[in-house]
Amino acid sequence: MGQFQVSYKDYTFLFEEKFAASADIQRLSFKDYHILSGNRSISAEVVNINTQNKTVTLRLNERLLHFTINAPLDLTISQLGFSNKKKGHDEDIKAPMPGIVTKIYVSPGDQIVKGDKLMALEAMKMENILKASADGTVDEIFISPGNKVDKNQILLKLK
Repeated sequence: MGQFQVSYKDYTFLFEEKFAASADIQRLSFKDYHILSGNRSISAEVVNINTQNKTVTLRLNERLLHFTINAPLDLTISQLGFSNKKKGHDEDIKAPMPGIVTKIYVSPGDQIVKGDKLMALEAMKMENILKASADGTVDEIFISPGNKVDKNQILLKLK
């Protein structure tokens, strides 16, 4: 089971998927719910969901709250030192771990699509292929094959 990270103001909570299964959630209408969790009764209204920014605005017992939600994949991407940048923004591709660059598949000016191979990084005697997380253009490459890199070192820039 995966974990979901929910952020509210300066607080961050991790929930197991099974957590939601332990609550009794009744849908009353398109956006209204009644939740029983333990001995607590909660009236909930979904005010807004923004899937691009992964934010949810809920009214819980008449109190308006704004949350940021990260699914298991978002947490893994973040832990590897990558981010979910949207198309059209400059993006630095960083090394997810220390290692040696063994191959570079792209050149400055190349048009790439999400999933294209960017480079190979050898770490702990295993080759790891770094792939594009979004469509874009290779702007700059800061390393060469054979270079040793540190975790979170900027390897190339996409625009």
